[in-house]
Amino acid sequence: MTADLFDRLAVSPSPQKLADGAMLLRGFARPFEHALMAALEAGFAGFSPDACLVNRYEPGARMSLHQDRDETDFGAPIVSVSLGLPAIFLWGGAMRSDKPARYRLEHGDVVVWGGPSRLIFHGVAPLAGGEHVLLGRRRINLTFRKTR
Repeated sequence: MTADLFDRLAVSPSPQKLADGAMLLRGFARPFEHALMAALEAGFAGFSPDACLVNRYEPGARMSLHQDRDETDFGAPIVSVSLGLPAIFLWGGAMRSDKPARYRLEHGDVVVWGGPSRLIFHGVAPLAGGEHVLLGRRRINLTFRKTR
């Protein structure tokens, strides 16, 4: 099933394993950037507000290490889509005190984590300045998760 999905893409994503149950798919969302931008403007009709979190970052903004624990079902993975300015994604461990690995996320990168990685601490380092052709001086992160 995964091969079929990748076969339909104009851009071949480059998967990178972060840990058991966690992958970084470089460029995966790029072929869909215009549809994602239109969905952003429409407010992701059909999704409940907690099923798709929309985080907007401007230069200097950050998100400290945290776990996604608001869901009632930890069996479903988290899917995180990066749009706009690049960011440094912090991939920690099972404890907040674990030193995180750092991954540069570019426009269109997708991170998926579940299973043994579902409750790993993660965050975003302070966003550097810059200008993105579609989003200007912003980064938008879409986080999809199963809430019920």
